[in-house]
Amino acid sequence: MAEIDVYTKDGTTTFGKKPADKEKTGTWKACPFILGNEFCERLAYYGMSTNLVNYLQLRFHMGNAEAAKQVSIWTGTCYLSPLLGAYLADTYLGRYWVILIFSIIYVCGMAGLTLTALIPWMKPSCDTSGVCHPQGYQRALLLIALYLIALGTGGIKPCVSSFGADQFDDTDETEKKKKGTYFNWFYFSINVGALIASSVLVYIQMNVGWGIGFGIPAIAMALAVVAFFSGTMLYRLQKPGGSPLTGFAQVIVASFRKCNVTVPADPDSLYETAEGEKTIEGSRKLKHTEGLSDQESSQPEGDINKQELLVKIAQLQAQKVRLTDYLDERSAYLTQFAEEANAEFDEIGESTLKGLDEAEARIMEKLGIQMQDFEESAESNRQEIEEEEKKLWDFEDQMDKDRNEGMFFKNLTTKAPEVRLKAKEEAEKLKEVNKEVAGSKIRKNIYLALMVLMGVGIADALITSSDWRKVAALGVILVGLLSQFIYEQGISAKRDQMEDKE
Repeated sequence: MAEIDVYTKDGTTTFGKKPADKEKTGTWKACPFILGNEFCERLAYYGMSTNLVNYLQLRFHMGNAEAAKQVSIWTGTCYLSPLLGAYLADTYLGRYWVILIFSIIYVCGMAGLTLTALIPWMKPSCDTSGVCHPQGYQRALLLIALYLIALGTGGIKPCVSSFGADQFDDTDETEKKKKGTYFNWFYFSINVGALIASSVLVYIQMNVGWGIGFGIPAIAMALAVVAFFSGTMLYRLQKPGGSPLTGFAQVIVASFRKCNVTVPADPDSLYETAEGEKTIEGSRKLKHTEGLSDQESSQPEGDINKQELLVKIAQLQAQKVRLTDYLDERSAYLTQFAEEANAEFDEIGESTLKGLDEAEARIMEKLGIQMQDFEESAESNRQEIEEEEKKLWDFEDQMDKDRNEGMFFKNLTTKAPEVRLKAKEEAEKLKEVNKEVAGSKIRKNIYLALMVLMGVGIADALITSSDWRKVAALGVILVGLLSQFIYEQGISAKRDQMEDKE
């Protein structure tokens, strides 16, 4: 008996397809390699997905809505592809080979994404103002890289957690207790990888460079492949159990054919073999399930040919547990997808609000500069008007003085041509100054442009964010501009009437 206990009883084997030795394989001898793979994979995934919207906006000249749409489609693909990875693992390849193959695909996608930010002919060219102009083939290369990543994560998500669970023999109570500790460390490695990616890597991408910011996750994913492959000889492998669809169909048929069969009092008689060995590849020996007793039966009596048409008890039990596990796993994936989707939507919303705030700051800065220039110009014009008015008052005072001294007519006869010419020049200059101050077409156009810009800003704030503080601030500016515009147009109209009278 001691010799038999050396090997696991859950049907797992080594990489060389030999029975798994408890002392040499599995448990915490193998789990560090799996946890290292998961940590690096999560670091890579969140390191490129967290800031992907900004990358598409800044380097591939996509609008915020288009970038968010592309990221949402890509994220949905990442959560649909595990269906393919899980099917291949359970039916044909097994979890080990699916994780290894899809991790290599993942590395290729990360390398391609990094090259779109490093290689000159693969990354979009940008002008001096920072606006990038991507070519069609550059966008195609980006999408190929992103969907290689989505395909790669589809082989890792559904397999890596259960592959770690395979390293613990459920028939051994000591190992079974250690499995809970493994899952604690598993989710800890996920959260640490996501934390580092969402903080350090995002900072590097925005402040150092996209090439380095994507290169680090790509290297991390390559290390994940190396870490996982390094533990090959320590892993316990479950054999794939064939297509679950076939067994599921057999269970449906058997449940109807056996619905009236009496369930034996002894659950052990439900096993299809007396020695308690499993006969289905990739599945374990299962206990009787009270909650589903209507679909179970003992070995049927009667014609042998009819018996061969019925599903075996082990297949029935295996499909019940497989269906239950699948529903639990899908529920966990949907919950995780909802949480991550909400987080990404919140991030997209924050990015949008940040972009609007930056645009508002730029608009207000330009308005401030233009208003300052306008005030300086108006002040200069006021000074010129005051000087001209002072000259006119001096001229009138001189006329009054000459008239009082009896010299007015003498000066008028001797200096009349010169005085009239000077007065005419001063009057023309005064008219030009007044026109420039109150009615110039350039200033009129500036006012109209500023008012249109304020109207657009108010409409954009109402539609996108409903930020009433922004609407109120822009409304005050619009009212001020409109009042000044009406005032100056009134002055211009009066000046024109005076000129027409003259």
